[in-house]
Amino acid sequence: MPLATGGTVSTVSTAIAIAFMCLIGAPARSQPAPADAAQAGFTALDHGDADTASTVFRRALSQHPRDPVLLYGAGIAAHLLGRERDALQLLQQALQIRGGVRLAVNYGLNRVRFPSPVRAESKIRGRFTLQSLKDVSDAREAVFSVVMEDQGQGKPCCVAEWVVRYYP
Repeated sequence: MPLATGGTVSTVSTAIAIAFMCLIGAPARSQPAPADAAQAGFTALDHGDADTASTVFRRALSQHPRDPVLLYGAGIAAHLLGRERDALQLLQQALQIRGGVRLAVNYGLNRVRFPSPVRAESKIRGRFTLQSLKDVSDAREAVFSVVMEDQGQGKPCCVAEWVVRYYP
């Protein structure tokens, strides 16, 4: 038997041991991080592919069921697919602050711009879009994109990020 010789057994044993160590030391294929999944889902939404986005968000939510960004993205995808009941439930979960809110603080504005003037007696409207929701120190911080528009004008009159902190 060729394996009976000392040199061959030693070489085979060493090769098996090295292969085993490589397999143990290799990182296991895991689910994408919530931020990676969210990026993939929002990219699909940007390309108008709500089916793919919904699948990406649902898979990520199976691993991270309370992630507010994933819940928000899944809610948007459900809305685009006409599943309004699911959309409402997911969006409510995304905005839910467990344990209630003791205090909400207007933390301020970021990146404020005034691209066009507002005429006297104009009607203005605002669109608020949740950009992010994350836990910070002892609060939950929401960042909204704010676009203020003057009726009949082509450009917005104010564009900003509004930061609100919710304390339980």
